[in-house]
Amino acid sequence: MAILTPARPPNEHGRAMKRVVLLAACVALLSSTTPAAKFPSVIEWQRVTAPSGGDAEIVLPHRDVLLVRADSVWWASVDGGRSWRRMTGRLGMAWEITELGDDLFITDAAGTYRTSDVGRSWTSCGMTPHDPRRRGRLLATGRTLLYWVPEVALFRSHDRCATWTPVLAPWNTTPPYGVVLAPDLGVVLIQTQRGWFRTTDEAQTWTTVSGPAARPLPSAHNGLPAIALGTDLVIGTTRGVFRSTNRGLSWTAIGFSGQPARTAVTRDGVIYAAISDEAPPVVRTTMMRSSDNGTTWVPADSGLSGHFVKDLERGQAGAIYAASESGLYRLERSGRWASIGLPASFPTFLVAAPWGDLYLGTEWAALYRSQDRGASWRALLLPRGGAGSLATTRRGDLLVASGGQVFRSADRGDSWEHVEVHDDVHTILSARSTGVVIAGTTGGIFRSDDDGATWALSADYADELQPESLTANRNGDVFVGTATGDVYRLGALNEPWHPLPPMKDGSPASGLAALANGNVLVGTTFALRRWQPGSDRWEDLALSREEKPRISSLVVGGDYVLAATAGTGVFISNDRGRTWTPTNRGLATRRVRRMALASDGKVYVATEPSGAESGAGAIGGMRIYRGRFVQH
Repeated sequence: MAILTPARPPNEHGRAMKRVVLLAACVALLSSTTPAAKFPSVIEWQRVTAPSGGDAEIVLPHRDVLLVRADSVWWASVDGGRSWRRMTGRLGMAWEITELGDDLFITDAAGTYRTSDVGRSWTSCGMTPHDPRRRGRLLATGRTLLYWVPEVALFRSHDRCATWTPVLAPWNTTPPYGVVLAPDLGVVLIQTQRGWFRTTDEAQTWTTVSGPAARPLPSAHNGLPAIALGTDLVIGTTRGVFRSTNRGLSWTAIGFSGQPARTAVTRDGVIYAAISDEAPPVVRTTMMRSSDNGTTWVPADSGLSGHFVKDLERGQAGAIYAASESGLYRLERSGRWASIGLPASFPTFLVAAPWGDLYLGTEWAALYRSQDRGASWRALLLPRGGAGSLATTRRGDLLVASGGQVFRSADRGDSWEHVEVHDDVHTILSARSTGVVIAGTTGGIFRSDDDGATWALSADYADELQPESLTANRNGDVFVGTATGDVYRLGALNEPWHPLPPMKDGSPASGLAALANGNVLVGTTFALRRWQPGSDRWEDLALSREEKPRISSLVVGGDYVLAATAGTGVFISNDRGRTWTPTNRGLATRRVRRMALASDGKVYVATEPSGAESGAGAIGGMRIYRGRFVQH
C-alpha cells in the first residue's frame, strides 16, 4: 500500500529553497569571518654576523699566518682574520712564541722547540740549563737566537737552537727590565738595574749606552721590537715615544711624555702610537699618528676609539694590527680600524631592545651593539671592565651590571652614568611591562620601581634567592626564577616574596615565561614545567626525548611559546606548552645559549662555541641567527 504525502503548495517549496540558500550564505559568511584553523608554525633560521671580540693579548704576524693569543689561548688565521683555528699541541700551550726568519720558536714546561711549518712538525732544541720555576726568555736578534735564563746565564745559538754557547751578560744575574730588538739594523738593547746595554754583534760584545728615560713598554709576545724608520729607531715606552738617530746610542722624546705608548710604523714611514691612560679601573687608549717623524701628531682612532690596546704590530705584508680588549683590529687603507674577528668567547646575554637594537655580552668581557639587525656590531665602552648582564627599562634606558656596579645609559649605550645600589651587583633583570627592576648582589636582592633611579633591599638572603630569570603576566604579577630552580612571586616593595610550590630541582631557573591564561612556565637543566594559579604542584611538560632538556631561555610571542635548549635546539608550542615541535631549520648547531624576541617579531639566538673551527665573523664558533616564522 502506497503511503501518500500531501503535496506542498508552490509558495512553500519556494520558501524552503530560500531557507537553504540563506543557510548556505550564512555558512559562507561565517567561514569568511571566523579564523581558519592554524597549522603549527616553524622558524627558518638565517645566520647573521657575530661580533668580533675576545680579549686579544698578543698579535704575531708570521709569513701568511696571523697568530693571536686571546684569553691565554692561541689561535691562527690564514685568511686575514675571516676564519680561525684554535692551536693545539705545543703551539696551543706555548708560554711564548718567537719568530726568526721562517721559523717559530716556543718555550713551554718541557723545554724549547722549533717549527718551520706553523706547528705541523717540531724539532727539539738543544739543551740549556732549565728550571721549570724560572721561564727562559728567547730573543731573536736577526740571524741568531739569545736565550736568557734568569739567575743563570745568557746563551746564544747560531744554528736555529740546535746548540747553545754561553756568552757575556754584563748585567750579571740581574733580570732585565726590558728588551728592545731591532733585527733589521742588527741592534739589541737591554735595560737593567745597572742601566742600558747595547750589542751590534749578536751579544759578542756589549757597551753601555744612554737609553730612554723610561722602560720600554713590552709587546706582549716577547719584549718590544724597535721600529726601524729608515736608519732611525722608534720605540714606545712607559713615558711616551722615543726616537734614536744613531742606532740606539742616544734617544730623544718625540711625544706623549709621561704616558704609556705602543708604536708601529708603516712602510711609508707613518708612525702609529697607542697612548694609554692609567685611570682605574679601566684603561683607555687613544690611537695617534705622525707623518713627520713625530714632530706633529693627529688622532687616528676611527673604529677603535677608547678600547685598550695591548699589542701593536706590523706584519710582513705591511698591515698594521692592534690587539685590544675588544678584539683584533687591522688598519684599513681608508685610515679606519676594522675588526677582523677573534675566536675566544661565549655568549652571556642577548637582549633585543624595544627600539630595535641588539645587545650581546660575551664571557663577562665585552658588550656589543648592533643597530642593523645583526649585520654589524660595535663594541661599547663601559666605565668598568666586563658586562655581566643587561636590562632595558620601561622608559627606554639601559642598565648594565659591570664590575660589581650598575650603570645606566640614556643614549642606547654610547655613554654611561653610575647608579648607586650599595652592594656588589652580579646580575640585573627587568620586566618592562611593569617597570620592576631587580639586581642580584652579594648581600641580597635589590629592587627598583623607578627605572633604576633608586633602589631598596627586597630580600636579604641572597644565597637562596640568586635571580636567574624574570617575567610578568598581564595582571602585573612579577615572577623571578632563582639559581636553585625555585620560583617566587613578587609583591609590592617591602612585601615578602611568595614562593610557588617547590620543585626540588637544584639547577638554575634559566627560562621563565608567563602565559596569557595566567600559567607560568619554568625551564631548568632537568625539566620544563608549568604551574597553574591555585595549584600546589608543577606539571612536567614533555619537550624532547632527551633526559635533560637543558633549557637556556623561554620566550612568549603572540600565540606561541619558544624554548631554547643547550643541546637540542629550539622548540615551538602553539598550545600553551602542551605539545612542542622542534624548529631548527637552518641552525648549524643545536647548542643554543641565548634567545631574544625583537619588537618586529623576529627571534634571535646565540649559540655556544661548537669546536676549534670558526667561520667568518664568528667568535670561537659562537654564531648568531635570526629566525622568521613560516607555515608548514
